[in-house]
Formats: sequence, structure tokens, C-alpha cells
Amino acid sequence: MSILVIDCGTYSIKFIEGRVQKKKFIIEELEEILLEDVRGPNEIDISIHELQQRIISGYLQDQNFHGRIITQLPNEFLTNRYLDLPAKNKKDAELMIPFQLEEDLPFNIIDTHYIVNLYKKINGQFSAIVQIAEKNVFATYRNFLQAYHTVPSNLTSELSVYQSFVEEKKIESNVCILDIGHETTKAYLVYNGIIYTHHISYVAGAAIDEAISKTYDIGPSEARIFKHENSFFLTKSQLDSVTKEQQDFALMMHQTFKDLLSQIDRWLLGHRVKTGQSIEHIYLTGGSANIKNIDNYITERLKVSVSQFMSPGLEKMVSTHEYNALTLGYTMGATNAFKEPAKNFFTKEFASALKDGIKLENTIFSFYRVAIVCLIIIAGLLVESFYFINNDIKTTNREIRQLIKTSDLNLTRKQTAYLRKKPERLQKIVERKNKAINIDLEVLESVPTSSALKNLHTVTEAIKRNTQVSLTKYRGDLTSGYAEFNTKTQRDRDQLIKVLKKLNVNEANIDESKQSSVIISFKGK
Repeated sequence: MSILVIDCGTYSIKFIEGRVQKKKFIIEELEEILLEDVRGPNEIDISIHELQQRIISGYLQDQNFHGRIITQLPNEFLTNRYLDLPAKNKKDAELMIPFQLEEDLPFNIIDTHYIVNLYKKINGQFSAIVQIAEKNVFATYRNFLQAYHTVPSNLTSELSVYQSFVEEKKIESNVCILDIGHETTKAYLVYNGIIYTHHISYVAGAAIDEAISKTYDIGPSEARIFKHENSFFLTKSQLDSVTKEQQDFALMMHQTFKDLLSQIDRWLLGHRVKTGQSIEHIYLTGGSANIKNIDNYITERLKVSVSQFMSPGLEKMVSTHEYNALTLGYTMGATNAFKEPAKNFFTKEFASALKDGIKLENTIFSFYRVAIVCLIIIAGLLVESFYFINNDIKTTNREIRQLIKTSDLNLTRKQTAYLRKKPERLQKIVERKNKAINIDLEVLESVPTSSALKNLHTVTEAIKRNTQVSLTKYRGDLTSGYAEFNTKTQRDRDQLIKVLKKLNVNEANIDESKQSSVIISFKGK
């Protein structure tokens, strides 16, 4: 069964297409679209939700996907209640839920739409996780999806996804799943095999972006790139063994995150008061969980062991850098193979939402009509190809195949295969790489004169017109730098060495020992 997971975030939307095989979710296609890349200059006032649905609608039209679609309801539409039900019969427990909610909600129970996870406790009674939306708000959102023709097969929630995972993996110990996203950080506290409670903080990755942007006077895009590639946390003992600049950066990161740490500490204390047991371990996930040394930093500050959240199989399908950002989307797809899948909000009176949102036509008539049109188009293309452009196509394809195999593009075998079947996807991949390169160049051109990046800029500026020379590796900070270049011919290698020796960079050291590369290291001013 083909599954399309749409992970809607406030910063980007991830489209994960795959299939369930042997109770595992196998990723086949992956695409991430940044919201701000789509938002036009005159669309500042457009809401996040409208922008998200525009992107989703366009993607579904382009891909013509046929299969099961799953996405999550925005957290701001939901409130949650964790109920203890003094009943030993499941039916009695279900009947008690509306009465308990009536006493606890600020609005009438008849004005709510909710889904329930019901569990039997050790004493034979029941507990419940209830996720509640105001009925008129949910109906408006359902109609909103129908207007964009983006109604999914399963409209679930992040809480339901993680609860399904906890049940499937039989996590019985006291643990916390800490999802550090872009705008929010969410903590799911597990006790006796269920998520006993969860919390949301608005200190997350965006706060770090803002702190870096203000501290170093750079734009939001550059700050985000710096966060993902160079930011780090330090423990107290590590502060004594680094440079003054690194100490200052680590203290800035701590100041940004200290409020979040205080909130998490209160959440853990609340869990201990309610259950009588302490959280034993914290699992990190979310895009900002990639920050270097964050696990050791949180371990020291909260006195609880910390490690990265493990989604079995995901690490084999994506890069280490993508892993944490894709955990929620991958788990959302994987729950389709679980014994208890993530709950669907399209129940009760909203169960017909999918049918109402998608207009069906007679399948045989549609197939016949499409087949006739396709035959006409194919016949025209064959005539044109045979008489006019067949030779040009062969020549152009050959040149493109040679181009995409060059090391400079750094395309995987799977990505190069898109040329034959899905060239538009290959084009998007190359455009994203080109955009990332342009941003990196802007960062390099705007760096201060007193850094190792300035020396790298001097080096690359001297050789940038030689297409036979490629920068393959770079490593550096504000005090030093290391760059490795590859050349295609001996003549280019000799010219490169000659150019590097004439450059005015700090404490340059040129290594010519490797036949296939030339290495230069230097210091910042």
C-alpha cells in the first residue's frame, strides 16, 4: 500500500512517500519545502495554515498520488485531558468520559469533537487520553481542507503518533520523548506503557536562530545554516578547555536554552509527584536535536541520561543530518503497520470528510477519456520526435547524463535515476543545491576580515574561474581553516599549487603529498 505522509511544520512541510512492508515503513521519495520559499513578497499576512494547504494542494496535483495520505492536526486546535475512570467495565468507562469532561472543560461537551485512547490499569479500572477540539473550529478546518482538496485519509495528531509508537514498542519504563522543533518543544512523559502527560514550550530552534542572528549581526537564513552546521553546547567542564570565542558562544546557547531547561525540570518534577517515580531517560528528536553535544549538555543540567530517539530502520534510509527532523513523519507512516495505528479525527459525524472532500467520477469513463487524449498526444510526439528533434534529444540527453555524473553535483545514484523517469524532481534537487551554494557564497562574502572564513574566501576567489579545480572538503572556525582541492590534470595541479603559494593568507601550510589532491591550512587573523 502506497502511503504519503505530510508532516506540516511552521517552518517547512515534509512529503514522505513510501510503503508498508513486513510491518516496516519503507521511504521511497522524500521532499521538503520551506514555507518562506513559497510565500510571495506581497503575502506577508497570509496565515501559516493557508500557506501550508497551498503547498500541499500543488504537490498533490503535480504528483497525482494515489494511495493513503496521513497528516496531523495543528496542535493549537487541540486540548488534552488525562482521565482516571473508576469503572472496571470498558463500556461503563466510555460512558463516563463525557461526564468527566463536562466538569473539566470551559465549553459545553456537546460543542466538542474528541477522540479517545482507553487503557486498563493494573487495578482493573481504566484511564483515558482524550484529545479535544471545539466542534465548530474543527468543522471550519475540515471545510478549509475540502476547499483546497487536501483532505487526508487519516487526520491524526502528534500525541496519537507517539502513543501508538509507545504501545507498539512496549515502552514500560519512565521515559521522556523530547521533540525540539523549530517553533516549539514538546515533551511526552511515558509511565506504565502510556503517555501519562505531555507539555509544550515555545523555546525551540527559532530562539537559537534569533540569538545567533542578533549576536553575530547576520540574516535569518545565515543564522539557520550556522545553527545546523556549526552550533554546539558545552558542559561546565568543557568550558575550561576551549577558546574564549567558543566559551562566549556556548554561554549564549545556554542563555537561550536555560528557560526551556527550567520548564523541563518542572515537568519532570510534576511527573515524579504524580506517579511517585522519576523519569529514567530522555529521548531527543526534532530538527534542533542535531546540535552538537546537546545530549551531554542536557544530561549534565537535568541529571537524567539523554540519547537520540531511535526509529528502527530510519537510519538506513536517510542521512544522519536528516534523521531527527524526519522522526515524526517516519513514525507517522510506520504507525500504519502497528497493531494500534494513530487515531483518526475523521470519526462520528466527520467520518465522511474524505468522501465529501474528493469528487469521484466514473472510473471506466475517465480511463477511456484519458486514454484517447494520451493516444493523440503520444502520436503527435512520435511524429515530431521522428522527423524533427530525435537527433537533438539524443545529443542533449547524452550531455545531461555526463553533466549529472560529475562529482561537483554530488548526486546519489537514486537521484541521477530521476533523469529518465522524473526529471522535474532532479531539477528541484539541483535547484536546492544551487540555492544552498548561493547562500553559502553570501555568507562567505559577508564574513568579517578577522576570521578563517576570510582566508578561505581569498583562496576560493583566486581559483574560482578554473572549472577544472574543485573544493571537496572544508573545515574551520574563527581561528583556523582547512581546505582540500581536487584537480583533473597535472597541469591544473601545478597551476593550483603555484597560485596557493602566492596567496597572502595567515600561516599558510600547503600539503602536496597526495597525488589526487592539494591541501592548504591557515589561521584566522
